[in-house]
Amino acid sequence: MPAGHEAGSFRIENELPTTVSQAPSDSLRDAASHLRACLRSDGSFDGADDFERPEKEWEALRVWAETRGLILPAGFPPPERDGGREHDVRYDATTGLWWKYTKPNLAGYTVSWTDGKPWLHNALPLDYLERMLWQNELFGDEVKLIGLWRPGPHEWSIITTQPHVEGQKATLAELEHAFAESGFEILPWRGLGYAESLSVRKDGFDVWDIHPANVLLTESGLPLPFDVMITPIPHRLSSGEHE
Repeated sequence: MPAGHEAGSFRIENELPTTVSQAPSDSLRDAASHLRACLRSDGSFDGADDFERPEKEWEALRVWAETRGLILPAGFPPPERDGGREHDVRYDATTGLWWKYTKPNLAGYTVSWTDGKPWLHNALPLDYLERMLWQNELFGDEVKLIGLWRPGPHEWSIITTQPHVEGQKATLAELEHAFAESGFEILPWRGLGYAESLSVRKDGFDVWDIHPANVLLTESGLPLPFDVMITPIPHRLSSGEHE
């Protein structure tokens, strides 16, 4: 998360059973593996049709969280500010961690392809978990899955933590230059996410929604993304090939 935000803080009371230290370090990968195991050979999720799939994925994620003891208790601290269209957030100054809460019953956004063109749509839990894994892989981040939290009746949010990052704000033009200098291919599609946001490609992944509010620059000019969307390159495309 960018420097310059007001720093709030919170502490989880000792009697609450789940803390950052108690959430397994591999919980993000474990949860994604659990959801992938529900996929059928025909690509359906546990045999559900597309209409049923969101409910089925959330149900499977709840089952996973229950078996791992990662349903966060009713007294778990709520977010302290609106973080945008995908998350609400808290900042813990004592640990330097941002706590990110997905909007209730939502898992952010992702990008799919139809007739050679990318389009933005609501993500499902597996999309979101894989995106966090790719964030760690591609950008060396340390996003961790803490568990599921119920902000209201029949509502669930996915809770992750992410280390605070220090960097300088940049313009879109400066970000485009920084990604190009870092070996990313600049893609022709803009606005998949925030208006006029950039998209880039590298190492088998497409990165979307690059704009000044979710990517900073180091003093040496390297980009520091912390809230971008990441998807694998479609199988039919190789790097440098566009439809």
